[in-house]
Amino acid sequence: LRRMGSGVTKGMASPTMQCTICLDDEGDVLQKGCCCRGENGAAHVDCLAVAAQHSQSFDGWAHCSTCNEAYTGRVALALAEKWVETVKDRAEEDWEWLAAHNNLTIELNEVGRHAEAETNQLRVVEMCTQAHGEGSLQTAALLGPLSTTYRLRGQPEKALAVAERGHDIRHRLLGSEDLRTLASAARLAGAYEEVGEHAKAKELHVKLFETRKRLLGPEHPNALCMGNNLANTMYLMGELVPAEKLANEMVKAHLRVYGADHRDTLTTQSTLADIVLCLGEAVQCLKILREVVPRLKKGYGDDFHITMYTTATMADAKSQLGHHLEALAELKEVRQRQMDIFGDEHSDTLRTASILGAALIRAGSVAEGVKMLKATQRQQQRILGDNHFETQATIRRRSVLDSPEKKQPEHPCSTVPV
Repeated sequence: LRRMGSGVTKGMASPTMQCTICLDDEGDVLQKGCCCRGENGAAHVDCLAVAAQHSQSFDGWAHCSTCNEAYTGRVALALAEKWVETVKDRAEEDWEWLAAHNNLTIELNEVGRHAEAETNQLRVVEMCTQAHGEGSLQTAALLGPLSTTYRLRGQPEKALAVAERGHDIRHRLLGSEDLRTLASAARLAGAYEEVGEHAKAKELHVKLFETRKRLLGPEHPNALCMGNNLANTMYLMGELVPAEKLANEMVKAHLRVYGADHRDTLTTQSTLADIVLCLGEAVQCLKILREVVPRLKKGYGDDFHITMYTTATMADAKSQLGHHLEALAELKEVRQRQMDIFGDEHSDTLRTASILGAALIRAGSVAEGVKMLKATQRQQQRILGDNHFETQATIRRRSVLDSPEKKQPEHPCSTVPV
């Protein structure tokens, strides 16, 4: 799911909160970044690590035993590093050694350390291939994070090749309807999107959505995930009206299943906001996000990557509605956060820079805005490629906003005046 199920939250120590495990408020008591609230959501990393060592599965290193949601941000990375430290004396072909390092790759990617993630995961895949074989299910499981790493490093062709390899192994060994095969197929669909093959991505998403509804039920979390993915793909293809209809259905279903504060509900609402903004409905977009952004900030923090992405979308809507000072302040703050966490070449950082360039032009700082759009486009073309959706969005922004004769600029996703 686009932007779903992962994130960056800077765990923050609070002297007024007790660790939910040892009940002590001394030391670095951090918000876990899961779905637990209040004191139930705070713990020492060392206490979580001890609990993980005594859990019956590896899940304790990455998921909260209370709410079953993944840890995020500072806690998630610290636990990943402690798990790697715990297995340092094991043989590299040992499955827990491989699982710990695979988890570290995931968390390094979450905080924007993609080069380290690539080096780590290449080693993991190499060790697994030597121990279990190139066409083994174990190797297939580790190819997914490698594909994600290539995508995040701006290498979509490599990401696609690795995603195809992992999916082929699972399809051959498990069949087309095993949940692990369906998971790798979803990753493959995302890889198709990254190289601009949206029709292939949509075809696969439709199949996955229908299969998961049939096997698991229409409101199973995996089915809802695929529904949101499909809505997002239609959005990327410019099929905005059916995308809006499906996204609305997914929001209602998520509210029934998860409630208003769950990360997946908020992510689905963010997708809907993207779509309605592309339809030229900036007022409706702002209405949605004025409820969503405070919930994201309260539950996951200002540095959670969905919070930053969604705040940038909300600022875009404000800019289009003429709230220039407020929009510029929010965009500059978000961009700085993203640069601090991800670096200036991350796709989300570049997206915010593109939106900021457009907002500067609308606010009357034309030369500064045009300069930013041009620089952002060059970076996106180099890092993401010419066919990436965000690259194309910047090109469209430039075409309608840096032309002085254009009195009514158009939204970069459509031909609707804003």
